[in-house]
Amino acid sequence: LGPNDNAEERLMNLAGAQVLLTVGSNADRSDARDIQIAALGSEQQLRYRDWIRRNREYVDQKSGGRIGYFHLPDMGGQGMLEFIKGFYPQHKKDALLIDVRYNGGGFVSQMMIERLARKTWAFMRPRRGLQDSYPARVHDGPKVVLINQHSGSDGDIFPESFKIRGLGPLIGMRTWGGVVGIRGDKRFVDGGTSTQPEFAWWEPKRGWALENRGVEPDIELDFLPEDYVAGRDPQIERGLAELEKSLKENPPKKPAAPPTPDKTRVPAAKP
Repeated sequence: LGPNDNAEERLMNLAGAQVLLTVGSNADRSDARDIQIAALGSEQQLRYRDWIRRNREYVDQKSGGRIGYFHLPDMGGQGMLEFIKGFYPQHKKDALLIDVRYNGGGFVSQMMIERLARKTWAFMRPRRGLQDSYPARVHDGPKVVLINQHSGSDGDIFPESFKIRGLGPLIGMRTWGGVVGIRGDKRFVDGGTSTQPEFAWWEPKRGWALENRGVEPDIELDFLPEDYVAGRDPQIERGLAELEKSLKENPPKKPAAPPTPDKTRVPAAKP
């Protein structure tokens, strides 16, 4: 490649094809080698995976392993999959930082809220092995949700429900406010489709006010262009600070099991 060449341009229209590349770190080709790759149609998923991996590792490192992190890209199949991959491996962390920025909406937020709102009321212990909560896989510690103006629909309903249930603070910017769902089952003879606003959402305190307004954060904090350039995420930083404060003020309670009851039978005394 010359100084005016573009690697992406050379790979145009080669998605799925086997491509032979000659790569090296020296312009004189002294360390050149050939590699064969299958070109991708998009690198979006790779960049997304790298972004959430870096966020998760950063949160883990900054908190000494006490705080978990996961991102929910939508409230559909992909979002539910990310919730499963994020919540269950980290539900024993002392606190959770839940990121719903850029959430594309969907229909499964109530399932996630139900899981996040569960509390432990008892414990189960096997004869040998680790004790578990009852119900199983519950997170009892503090939680924070990150929101921004690029989340809408069920991405509005999730943080609004999180706030209504009193599960923790919302940090970021007011959400998009496009809540009314559509019905898209009216097909035209020319192959087109008509969609109609169909499914509205309301709750007793605000009524219908979520539509066209969105969810107000408890702590308003923008993500500015200079933050992107500097490689920092002020919303994650504030979320970490709030969770660390909660953990300090209310340390996690991990009750110890009472003494194991003695169930041995004592032989009856002989007359």
